[in-house]
Amino acid sequence: MASKAEDIQQREQAILDEIVRYYMDTQEAISARTLAKISRLALSPTTIRNLMEDLSANGLLTTEGATRGRVPTQKAFIVYVNRLGERPVQPPPRGPEVE
Repeated sequence: MASKAEDIQQREQAILDEIVRYYMDTQEAISARTLAKISRLALSPTTIRNLMEDLSANGLLTTEGATRGRVPTQKAFIVYVNRLGERPVQPPPRGPEVE
């Protein structure tokens, strides 16, 4: 069973992943309310807002340049890319061999 601290860290990582992907798709800031609506995570806007505040305090999100919501920082992209490297990569399916 995961500890409460591990659970919070996993939720922060999941939220950060969603925010980075949203930003890469739209180049727009996202609010906690919008993220709660579109996210596959079952978290309330209040919970997401609190997690976003923690991520901001750690330098992973900012409100600079955003009229509403938050955007990922360069540090967030580094964390995101590094986490991608930790995931196992599946080899592409092999097609019929050409002779």
